[in-house]
Amino acid sequence: MPVKFSLGAILSIILRHIKESPRTLAELYVYRDRTLVYKWLHGSAMPAKTLVPGIVRFVMEKSCEPVRLSMRHELEVYVGTAGLRPEIADQLIQTEPFQKFIEDMLNFAISLASSESIATDAGAPDVGSFMAVASRNDGQRGHSLPISELVRALLAVLVGGIIWNGINHALAWTYFMGGEGMEPRGIAAAIWGLTVTVPIACVSRAACPLHGSRVSVTDWLKAIAVLTLYALAGVAGALAFYDSGLRRCFERLDLVYGAQELLIAVAFGVIISLPPFGVIIGVARRADSSWHGVLAELGYAVLPAMLVGMAVCLTLFIDRPIAELEQLRGFLAGLMLRIGMYIVVRGHVLDAGTECGNDRHCVR
Repeated sequence: MPVKFSLGAILSIILRHIKESPRTLAELYVYRDRTLVYKWLHGSAMPAKTLVPGIVRFVMEKSCEPVRLSMRHELEVYVGTAGLRPEIADQLIQTEPFQKFIEDMLNFAISLASSESIATDAGAPDVGSFMAVASRNDGQRGHSLPISELVRALLAVLVGGIIWNGINHALAWTYFMGGEGMEPRGIAAAIWGLTVTVPIACVSRAACPLHGSRVSVTDWLKAIAVLTLYALAGVAGALAFYDSGLRRCFERLDLVYGAQELLIAVAFGVIISLPPFGVIIGVARRADSSWHGVLAELGYAVLPAMLVGMAVCLTLFIDRPIAELEQLRGFLAGLMLRIGMYIVVRGHVLDAGTECGNDRHCVR
């Protein structure tokens, strides 16, 4: 049975041969949000023809001659099985040189999609948030904010805090109140670390979603190992912050109250979020070593700490007793930490999403 000729299939073949992430194509060659490239891959949107030169440049700069020969062979086989009229298929297959061949393939796929009334991107950047991604798994293509994504975000951010409060009430702990002298230590700190990382890892599918009937026992074991490492990294970060006596060290600096609390909050965000971030980096195995990619990773690394710092700064402008502010500050710091860590994990999972959807294995 002939397969359907589509831009998504052509881009999938290109990315599989070049071994680059859609993020590289999006940010360095067509200057769009990476989620838009995922939409191209899954057929829920089409690029404007003005973006084709950027895609062609990506192919030429990221491939060598043997890779181009292999890529062309697979594309020619694909054209032959795509149900096109024989004269059109022959014209595409005989196009020389390789750069013109890729350009004609992309332009024809876009023209064919336009004739079938598939939405075409007019060239405007897609500025969706971390949740603006086409929902391949939920069958809601074309929606920038799938309900399932919103539910996942709420579960990841709120479930851990609810569980932590439940544990405190069950064991008569007062750590959930936050503030000086009410910070968890030892086993309590480890449990708090688990309540932060486990919901995020499970809900955001940090090991990348496992799909289809071809998922092996090895794949499941790898996924469980990734989730376990992420959770344990959170425990290590919590123990490093709470059991190190870091707050007392900052208090000895004799800083003004606001500066002291802000410094403690930033250290809190960095120390707890960086170990799990290291696990995600190790799983993602990014190939993009350009300065754009490095800056993006630095942004991910500091995002949780920045959100925590912003939350603490907000509380400094509230005129309430310090005891009450410490409770509010603890609540907001924990909430912002979870939000930041969820954004980081989901961002990396989405980068890996195409390979998870098209390849046999999700955990790389």
